[in-house]
Amino acid sequence: SERWLMRSRCRAVFPRDGLTAERLTANRVPNTYLGNPMMDGLEATDPARFGAGAIVMLAGSRKDATENAAFLLSAARLDQPDLGQPGLRYLFPCHPSVDLARVAALSPDWTRADWDHPLTAPHLCLQSGSGAKALLMAGAFADMLHAGRLAVGMAGTANEQALGLGLPLIVVPGAGNQGPAYVKMKMHWVGEAGLSVPRKATAVAGAITSLQADPARADAMAQARQRRMGKAGASVAIAARLLDLLESRDTP
Repeated sequence: SERWLMRSRCRAVFPRDGLTAERLTANRVPNTYLGNPMMDGLEATDPARFGAGAIVMLAGSRKDATENAAFLLSAARLDQPDLGQPGLRYLFPCHPSVDLARVAALSPDWTRADWDHPLTAPHLCLQSGSGAKALLMAGAFADMLHAGRLAVGMAGTANEQALGLGLPLIVVPGAGNQGPAYVKMKMHWVGEAGLSVPRKATAVAGAITSLQADPARADAMAQARQRRMGKAGASVAIAARLLDLLESRDTP
């Protein structure tokens, strides 16, 4: 098993979160918890660029990302009437492979619009009939996450990074290989920090509305992530520990 290999063949084991560290220790696997490298490099470069209180939509980075983005826009449109918030903002930190023109073509209920502030990077800004806006853009992942109040994720790593930054996470199966089976597997780890819903626009819209109407639950989800995702700073700490191990091995 993996635990046997770690006990018998590894000089060092670095779990990425406290919960995994506890489980490894309980199974007699020596380990050193120094944080989660996945959480490094997520500092905001311009916190004011996208405001605050947005809903972050994570379409993923695989071949289904364009289709996922269009699906998330359909869910966002259904979300708005119940909220009655014409100033609502949806932020899509897109992978460069997302076809923005195709997303627009697949979203006839949205019209092209201008974002509130000038943007220099290629982007797509859309507006719904209620006045809500959606911005799809690559190269702004960290800033968009920091501008969010909750996230809807059809991704892998991006889902976990949003969770690690304290965003209540609604998990939705993607159109590709990160489908229902993948989500079921991941939810065993996400636990109470996330909410899983089927790939239906009405289900996603209902989950967004429900969480925004229940700040106590959203806060509890955000707090639950502390054991699920580790702290930042692990990349440097693990590299330093590995260097120590290599130097000690070379010492006569």
